[in-house]
Amino acid sequence: MEYIALITLIIVIAVIRVLLTKSDKDSAHSLRKQFNEWLVSSGPDRPSNDTFRQLYRRATGNRQALTPVVRDLGPMYQRVNADLLDNFPSKIKQFALQQLTMIDNLVDYYDARWNENFVPAFWIRFFVYWPQKLVGYLGIKEDGVAAKLANVLGRLIEFIFLIYKPLLKKLL
Repeated sequence: MEYIALITLIIVIAVIRVLLTKSDKDSAHSLRKQFNEWLVSSGPDRPSNDTFRQLYRRATGNRQALTPVVRDLGPMYQRVNADLLDNFPSKIKQFALQQLTMIDNLVDYYDARWNENFVPAFWIRFFVYWPQKLVGYLGIKEDGVAAKLANVLGRLIEFIFLIYKPLLKKLL
């Protein structure tokens, strides 16, 4: 009986992961198609800046994608940085080429995340390092000391639970 809850939890986590990665993959493909169509047409249907921004932030963790721009001020030039996220979509050649590359990279990234769902090694790593992943979802770096401590703490909790399982059964 106690294993049914654990198996159900694992299945729910797997289904949620599959649904989320499928949604992100479809959004990235749709965004690329919309952007390519918008670049060659003069229609008013612009691709969604919000979708681009969200996909980019989830993939990279960055809130900005700066690119240098040189402005002609008459007798001199000024170098400034423009944010490709804020300026999406853009038909300015310099921005459009970089944004197109970014979208292609996003499509590749989300295709890879989708394909991970069907690799057993991914799921093994996912459940072995679940405390570290949980800390990552909370916004703390997964490579940091806090994440590694969370992993150790998670293993310790699992170990204590296994040792004192009969006692916990009596208490509950």
